Amino acid sequence: MHDPVRQDSDRMIELVQLKLQYEKEVENQLKAKLKQFEKFESDQLSILGEKYQQIESRVDKKASEIEESAKSRASIALSQIKDANEKVQSQQKQLQIEREKRELLEKKLALEKEEKLKAELAHGKTMLKAMLDLFERDTKLYQEVLSDVKSCGVDMRGQADGCFEVLLEIVKQAHSNMRQIIQFSQSNIREVRREHIQAINTFSKDVNEALAKISASLKKNISKVDQISQEINSRQIQPEHRRYTSTEVMHTDNGSHAEVANKPKKEPSKKVEAKALERSEFFSTFSEKSSEAYIKYEAILSSKDPRSSQFVKVVKGACRSINNAISGNSLQMLTYQTNRIMSLFRGKTVSISDVLVNPNIPNGIEFIKVYLAENLVANLNQFDCRELALATLLVELALHDNEFRSVLMSAFHRRCPFTRPAYPSKRSKQSEDEFKVEVGYTKQLGEWEDTKSYLNRMLYMVQLYGAVLTTRPISGDGKSSVRHPYGYGMAWTWLAEFINLTPFSGYSAGLLRAFLSACGSDLLQQYSAQFVKMMRIVKGPYLDRCKKIKDDMTYIGHLENSLGKFFTSGSFFKDCELDSEFWG
Repeated sequence: MHDPVRQDSDRMIELVQLKLQYEKEVENQLKAKLKQFEKFESDQLSILGEKYQQIESRVDKKASEIEESAKSRASIALSQIKDANEKVQSQQKQLQIEREKRELLEKKLALEKEEKLKAELAHGKTMLKAMLDLFERDTKLYQEVLSDVKSCGVDMRGQADGCFEVLLEIVKQAHSNMRQIIQFSQSNIREVRREHIQAINTFSKDVNEALAKISASLKKNISKVDQISQEINSRQIQPEHRRYTSTEVMHTDNGSHAEVANKPKKEPSKKVEAKALERSEFFSTFSEKSSEAYIKYEAILSSKDPRSSQFVKVVKGACRSINNAISGNSLQMLTYQTNRIMSLFRGKTVSISDVLVNPNIPNGIEFIKVYLAENLVANLNQFDCRELALATLLVELALHDNEFRSVLMSAFHRRCPFTRPAYPSKRSKQSEDEFKVEVGYTKQLGEWEDTKSYLNRMLYMVQLYGAVLTTRPISGDGKSSVRHPYGYGMAWTWLAEFINLTPFSGYSAGLLRAFLSACGSDLLQQYSAQFVKMMRIVKGPYLDRCKKIKDDMTYIGHLENSLGKFFTSGSFFKDCELDSEFWG
């Protein structure tokens, strides 16, 4: 019989054994898995190690490449810095050389100016002494003749149809002119020119001839005066059929002037005319006074300094803006533009079209004056109220800046030779291009402008020139409270010299009408009867000469019609006029 207890015990042992066996198998499995894991871990660590080594190798390689690249860039940068330093040093040396050259040039100019001043003073004193000797001699002779006239028992003043009075008037006027020239010469010894002593000699000759005639008249038999009077009446010449006697006006810086009447001359040849006009007092005076400003202007244009190039660009833009803003509709806007320009002339920085213009660089102010004058004078395509306003602005600037006064006249004379006045002729060795530049032609897109465009521009410039000589400045009251920087005297001189030039085919009548349309009305008010007499000469002998050389008949017709209306109505012609409201 089986023992139940034993059976249970055996079963328990069996179960324990089974359990132990199972645990052992599980343990073996775990050990096997642990080995597998350890092997996997070892393999992964090995792979990671290899990858790390690869990464480390690549990082080292990249770092080496970066280091090499950095060294290379650093080397290039150092080289560029070295080159830049050398370039800066070279530029500094060049600037130093240019500065030294400029200083030497300025010293040279100062010395030349001083020597020229001394020479002018010495020459002026010599000529002044000669003029005084002539004047004193003629004064003494004049007084002696007057004494003889007073001591004469017969009244000579009614004799010979006023001939005696005319002779006395000639002596008186010539004597007065001599006194005015000498007064001018005494106050401006440096401004004494050869023309002054020539004028004194001419007047002295007039005085002596007239006094000789008076003395001869005193010695003649009084009973024959009526017979002489009848003979003179029969030989009288109408003034409109005589050739005009040129009137030369001596114009000083303070606006005073003296009129000098010369005797009729034969028609000069073109070569003689050209040389005489080159020595014209006004042209040479303004040219001399503005030469230094033009030298400084050219210095900036030719400078290789980047600052100068930038300055030129800014000034050109500013002048273009100012030119576009000028209008004949608003005196306030014109005054505003004038004030901005005067600020630049005084060395102040001005904002124009949102760009700051700073004139305070070497020769900057002179460059602005020259460029502004030439730009405003030359770029004309019409003559209307705007150009009259422009003339007013230019006169105001010239009134307050003496250097600009000379620069403006030089700009006219350089850009338009007819304002001197002169008819330039081509020299034998002069090229066609050089001649065109000299007479004022301009290029458009690399080609010379056509003759019609050129002539129209010259006519507009001559009109502007006439307006500048006589128009009132902005600060004027239309009367005489403000001194004019140029004045009627210069306009009268231009008119007299132009009429005595030999007319030039295609130009003369048009140029004369352009000038008269701008300032003829003012000259009529100033000179009245003298001006009317001159216009009769223009309408008669002068236009006859124009017709003989076959001048442009259209321009001759325009001038002839305009003068005809003047003699009919008494009112002188104007092409345009600023409204009275413009002046407020």
